[in-house]
Amino acid sequence: MTKEQIEDLIKKNIAEAKFEISEARLRHLIWTGTALFALFGVVIPFWLSGVSTAKVDKSIEEMNSKFEKLASSQLQQADIKCLVKGKPIENSTVVLDLQNQYIILEFQNLGRGTAYNTETFLFLDYKDTVTVTSWGYGWYQHEISDDDKYSRQFEFANSLEHFSPTRTWVLKLKVDFFKRNPLNVPAKLVIYSFTSGPWEYRFAISQK
Repeated sequence: MTKEQIEDLIKKNIAEAKFEISEARLRHLIWTGTALFALFGVVIPFWLSGVSTAKVDKSIEEMNSKFEKLASSQLQQADIKCLVKGKPIENSTVVLDLQNQYIILEFQNLGRGTAYNTETFLFLDYKDTVTVTSWGYGWYQHEISDDDKYSRQFEFANSLEHFSPTRTWVLKLKVDFFKRNPLNVPAKLVIYSFTSGPWEYRFAISQK
């Protein structure tokens, strides 16, 4: 959801909440005025009911404060993009060279917030033997994939504790297929964070 959509949604919720509370206040004033007129035969000025409606005013102030905090937190979320050779990896086909089977993944946090304690997973729909490694770090293969559409699931051994805005994280990913020259192997990268996300990137891997 974009910043403009979040702001419009919050403004709409505030307006609807104020309208509902205003209606409740009006009904209360009308009821109070009618009751007093029936008892005393006179119309008591509305300011006399100000004491009883003070709680309503306070509720509106508290609601505005909560919406403002919600807006601030929503607009300060992390937004992680994954690029390969400067282009988004989403819906692309990554071609591996037999001489150099590394995929250079570039992750960028384009949001306003920090992603804490990230976890990275790679899913592959490939039934034959395949190994996944990275420069200096390993990947653990799960016995069972969490996604039925992919037969293999790997988890990156390292975790980023703080992925702050404007930061770039480069990950060298090496995929070794048991059978050579596979074409368009479905793949998915997923990044989870303690505070936001997840982010998913679907693509395909081919080897030449």
